[in-house]
Amino acid sequence: MDNEHTQSFSRRLSIKDRLVTIVSLSGEFPYTQMERIGVTEAYAKQLRHRLYQEGKIRIQDKDGIKGLVLTNKSLISAKEQNPTRYKYIDTRNRPEESRRYRRHLFAMTYCSLINADIEFLPDKKPFVFSRSRQSQSYDAPRPLIKNSLLTDEPIFYSSVEIKYELEDYVQQIRNSAMMGLILTRTDCYLLYNIHNNRYPLGFATENKAGILTQNGEFINVKPDRSSHAIMLVDGFETASEMILGNRKKKIRPSSVILNQAFRHIYIVPETPDGDMQLFVMCHKDYNDSVDEAFRENYKEGTVDFATINDGFDEEGHPVLNGCSCDITRLFKFQKGLLVNDLTGRILCYDFQMDFIAQIMAPAKIVFNHIKINDIREAIED
Repeated sequence: MDNEHTQSFSRRLSIKDRLVTIVSLSGEFPYTQMERIGVTEAYAKQLRHRLYQEGKIRIQDKDGIKGLVLTNKSLISAKEQNPTRYKYIDTRNRPEESRRYRRHLFAMTYCSLINADIEFLPDKKPFVFSRSRQSQSYDAPRPLIKNSLLTDEPIFYSSVEIKYELEDYVQQIRNSAMMGLILTRTDCYLLYNIHNNRYPLGFATENKAGILTQNGEFINVKPDRSSHAIMLVDGFETASEMILGNRKKKIRPSSVILNQAFRHIYIVPETPDGDMQLFVMCHKDYNDSVDEAFRENYKEGTVDFATINDGFDEEGHPVLNGCSCDITRLFKFQKGLLVNDLTGRILCYDFQMDFIAQIMAPAKIVFNHIKINDIREAIED
C-alpha cells in the first residue's frame, strides 16, 4: 500500500490529552480500560495519579461501576477554553447505572475512533447540519446534511450532536443504542458499541435509526443505498453470543441480527486488530487496496450464480471477501452454499478466521487470510 495518509487531529493528541478529551466528551471513562488509549498498566496508574493531583479528574465508584470523571473545575475550564468542542458536555450529575454505562460505551467508542484515525472533535471537523433547531424554515425539501462539506476522510458525528442539531427530525428515534454516524463523501455507517452485550438493542427502534442513512424523511445522506451498521464488541465471544445465542447463559440471538434491521452489519472487536479493520473499512484508499488485491487473486464474480459471491477461485468455487466481517453477507453466502451443496472460499484477516468459521458452520468453507500485521506495517511505512 503506497497510499499517503494524514493523521486526524484526534490521533495526534498526546496520551494525557487523549484521556482528558475522551473523559470530557463521554462524561466518564472506564477505570480498567486505559490500555485502549495505548498505555501500559503501570503508566495508566501514573497518569491517573497525576491528573488526580492536578485536580482534573476524580474517581467515581458506585454500583460496581468504576470510572474517571472530570471535576467541576475542569468541566468549567474546558467549556471556557473551547466552547465549540465541549458544546454538548452534560454538566448534570446523573448517577444512574444505565446512564453511567452508556457514558462508558461512548468512551470506549472514542478510543476505537482515535485508534482507527477517525476524526470526532467538533472543532476539527465541518459542521454539516443544514437544519438545526435554531433554523426557522422547515418547508423547503432539502437534505439535512450538507454532503458538499464532507471529504473522503471519515468523520464521526455523535448521537448527541445529531439529537441537538436535528431535534425536530429525530425525535421518533428515541432510545436508540446508536453511538452516532461515521460519514465520508460517499459512505455512511451507523456506529454501535455492543461491548459485552449488556445494552439492549430493540429491532423497531434501530430499524427507525436506519432511516438516517437512506433517502427518507430524515438526514438523507446516502440516497438509494442500503443502510450499514458497524457494531463494536469487546471480543468475538460476545459477537458469537449476539449472533448465535448462548443456551447456557440463556442469551437469545439478537433480533436486530436475525431480522436484518440493517442490510449490512459489520462486526469489529475493540482490540488493536479490530482498530486496524475499522481503519481500512472507513478509509477509502486502503479499502480499495484490499479490494484490488482480492480482484487480482480471484476471477470476477457474477450475480446469476447459485449464491452471492465476489469472485471465483481456480476450481470454480465461489469466493467471498469477508475482511469487513459483514454478518448479513456471510449468512447469505452460508445459505447459498448449504442449499446448493457447494464448497465456498472466504478471504478474511487472520484474527477473524475462527469467528467466521464458527458462524458459517456447517457450510463447507476453505479459508485464505491476510495477516493484519502486514496491513499495519504497510500503513505505518
